[in-house]
Amino acid sequence: MIEFNLEKHKPKIVYDVQGTKKYLCRVRKMLIHITPEETVRQSFLNYLIKEVKIPITQLLVEEPVSHHQSETEIRNKGRIDVLVLDHENIPFIVYECKKETESFTDNVYSQAMDYFEAINSIDYVGVVIGNQIDLISFDYENDEVIAVKYAEHPKYTNLCLDNEEVLIEDLIFEEFVRPNYKEPINEEELNDLFDYGVIGNGTNKKLFPFLINLYGWILDEKDKLQLDENFKDIGIKFTKFGNAGGGNFTQQYRAFLLENIEEKPIIFLGLNSMSSGENSPIGTSLFVAIETNEHSHSSLQLRCDKYINIENHTAKIWHDATITIGKLGAAKRQDLIDFIASKENNILIDNQIILGEINFENDINSQQEQTQKFIQNLIEYAILRDEFRKHKKGFS
Repeated sequence: MIEFNLEKHKPKIVYDVQGTKKYLCRVRKMLIHITPEETVRQSFLNYLIKEVKIPITQLLVEEPVSHHQSETEIRNKGRIDVLVLDHENIPFIVYECKKETESFTDNVYSQAMDYFEAINSIDYVGVVIGNQIDLISFDYENDEVIAVKYAEHPKYTNLCLDNEEVLIEDLIFEEFVRPNYKEPINEEELNDLFDYGVIGNGTNKKLFPFLINLYGWILDEKDKLQLDENFKDIGIKFTKFGNAGGGNFTQQYRAFLLENIEEKPIIFLGLNSMSSGENSPIGTSLFVAIETNEHSHSSLQLRCDKYINIENHTAKIWHDATITIGKLGAAKRQDLIDFIASKENNILIDNQIILGEINFENDINSQQEQTQKFIQNLIEYAILRDEFRKHKKGFS
């Protein structure tokens, strides 16, 4: 049996969300209700990241088993507490986590083994109860399954090496390299952004350098943005958001936690390609989404061709207060403008929403005042839009 220091790795920050205590999950980029089992899981995740040296990108939490089964296999409806991907993004370790007062019973092992049997690529099964880990690997010899128990938890690199014969250099995860945004734009990189649904191929070409530069900053999670002590840049989350038109936009979003608001909202920022109609060109929208206990939705989809003006390597971003309120449909723009005017704000100038100006001749980065002001304005606008939606629904 392996032991790890649960107290050492227990999350240090507890968030009070409208009277409910929560942890911020580093992997899922979301606030999670605190339970004895969740305390073990979050502590164990910190242990895997800090001591086993598993990159966060190779960890999945509460992962549906069915996502890793073929269409011909019997669907397993379970969710894996912690699933680890190898250097080729193939699932190869499952962990089942239980609270400290549980025991290593047959039922607990059976649950973990169900996942092992459901996903063909799994080589290691771990059961975690409190600060104790039972890690088992499986091999095959003469049609017999050989189980090996570990007295110490191997590092991630060693687990991958035991899994198959790989070169050490294969296990070095490449540092994120920002895409080239300077003209002439690399055609291959641009086509990749079209294919990934980041930029629409019908977008005005004048916008490409700015959008690619902004996208590079969004994905550069090592360039942390710090606005004030109540603002936390929590990195990248691959997720999806819907809109009033029924669309779903799956993408990598930069996530920010606002600690000074009672609901502790997480704000997501990303770029998505989208069209305004069946025969319309595919443009690009800047998405700002909000996730709270009550909802997770897109608050603003700013159409870049319409609301971004380019002049001398400077992008001027604005909006006309267009807004849709669920089943109530479109609201009057002036109503939103009047609502914002009634609040303390930094974005309403001459009856127009001014979000910022960014010079993109060089890399956009988090230390620039222009970047900080732009993100601050975007977040302020998204939150005011949500407050306006609640206001209008209350009077409907």
